[in-house]
Amino acid sequence: MFFPSIQIKAHEPISKHLFLIALLLPFVTLTVILVSLCFILPHYVHYIAILLAYQTGISVPDLVRALNILKAPKHAYIEENEDGFEILVSNQ
Repeated sequence: MFFPSIQIKAHEPISKHLFLIALLLPFVTLTVILVSLCFILPHYVHYIAILLAYQTGISVPDLVRALNILKAPKHAYIEENEDGFEILVSNQ
């Protein structure tokens, strides 16, 4: 209610590589920012480490999902639904 959120619905399956980028980009971006802040603000490393641990804990389901998608065939498509996601393989 107080925080803005963006919801995007894809009406067709997206490629495996694009799904992985969208899945891992927030984790990588926030991790780089927090680690950079550790070097910029050494007096606050303990607070930043707590934020980094919290952010990593929240990202664990995304990392597990990314590992499952990495095991999919090369030219697979990913379709997300209410129950999770489906890996679609083309016959071509």
